[in-house]
Amino acid sequence: MPAETLSPARVVRLAAEMVRRDAEVFLLLGLLLAGLPSWMAGLVAPVPADPDAMLTDGELLRVMLANLVVVVLSGVLQVILVHRAWTQAEGQPLPLRAGIDRALRLLPALVGLMLLEGLAVGLGLVFLVVPGIILLCCWAVSLPVLALQPPAGPVEALRRSTEMTRGHRWAVLTLGVIFVGLNAAVLIVAWFAAALLLMAGPLSVFAGLAGVVANAAVSVATAAGMAALYRELLRIGPATA
Repeated sequence: MPAETLSPARVVRLAAEMVRRDAEVFLLLGLLLAGLPSWMAGLVAPVPADPDAMLTDGELLRVMLANLVVVVLSGVLQVILVHRAWTQAEGQPLPLRAGIDRALRLLPALVGLMLLEGLAVGLGLVFLVVPGIILLCCWAVSLPVLALQPPAGPVEALRRSTEMTRGHRWAVLTLGVIFVGLNAAVLIVAWFAAALLLMAGPLSVFAGLAGVVANAAVSVATAAGMAALYRELLRIGPATA
């Protein structure tokens, strides 16, 4: 009997079900840990509209620190949402506090994972592109492994993710394209909404709200997608051929 293949459509349906089951909590956390921090980072350390403008050392430091905070909070959000989506899907819902506690305990390992993965994938994309895409597919579930298979450290999480995705990477790539497309559509709609609000006179004060909601929605979709992919890969197992 041939081994079951990974179905991107099934993963998308499972991710949508995970979000639907706990939509209020997912969106609230997305707003608090992704949408609002991104908006506040833009206020604290705005990037000049003129691409030729040079940042002073102080401005550059503020931009770097603001982006670092946003990235770390995004990682914490992903751990909390992945943990919550997994426990809900398994029929063993835990208090939200359990996911927050786990994210805080894993914070050093999470930062290490993000640094390792970001550096390796970034180098692969910059120099040859294809190796970076391959690494993204190999390490697609490294964060769920870190969150749900303690005491896996950063290197072990990358190794286990590579093993879990073996034989399924074309499907993982297809799934990545789907989620990138969906997230891009959300951001484009948010951009148009912000533009319309800016032209609406008194409503222009709400223009930034579109970006806050869009960033939250993208973060929630990404976390649900990772949790659903992890669940499916565990169920199917790595391909043997």
